Amino acid sequence: MGGSNIPGLTGNYWFVDSASTLGAGDGSSAFPMLTLAAAVSAATANNGDVIVLQPGHAQTIIGAAGATITKAGLTIVGLGNGTNAPTFTFTTSTAASFDITAANTTISGCIFTCGIDAQSAMINVTGADVSILNNTFNQNSATVGAVVAILTAATATRINISSNRFVGPAVNSGTTTTASIKHESGVDYQISNNYFTGKMTQAIVNVATILRGIIDNNRFVIATGTA
Repeated sequence: MGGSNIPGLTGNYWFVDSASTLGAGDGSSAFPMLTLAAAVSAATANNGDVIVLQPGHAQTIIGAAGATITKAGLTIVGLGNGTNAPTFTFTTSTAASFDITAANTTISGCIFTCGIDAQSAMINVTGADVSILNNTFNQNSATVGAVVAILTAATATRINISSNRFVGPAVNSGTTTTASIKHESGVDYQISNNYFTGKMTQAIVNVATILRGIIDNNRFVIATGTA
């Protein structure tokens, strides 16, 4: 602990693995919990707690706020390489979403996959000081597409969206993504070192004039639409 992708901490580690055959565990590495929600419930806000999603962990989100981070100060780390990284797949309802309402949240190393056409938003962020780092967003496939990958509210001040991949094919028969990132008016934001490709209208959209923030060193390979 405290090395590689897993940060050191002052609180507790909570391990999550949907493939565990031991049943609902206590969150230890030997007896992991089965869902992210169980780990969030067990964690303590603003305590430096870290939730570790094991390689191959998989969850299906079927409704609005189907996964929600409600406790401030949590760090969520996905382990695994390539397609073996923890994966959240959105199905059933176009309102299916992963919501971050708590402040000071960091999430990294996960895959978010759109599995239903015209999904309104994959991740909704209303908390301040949220960091979304080094994740992959499969925002389109051959037949389906999300309208927005990350949607922020005006309350999402100081958001940091960095080193993520927003990907999809050049052509699909479903919804064209309106924006990979649609940012409201939260100030002091950072959007940097991301990779955007696939079928989209725009990669980054601001809803209003935003005076303080940085968009830097991103790579746009837009197959259909404009950067």
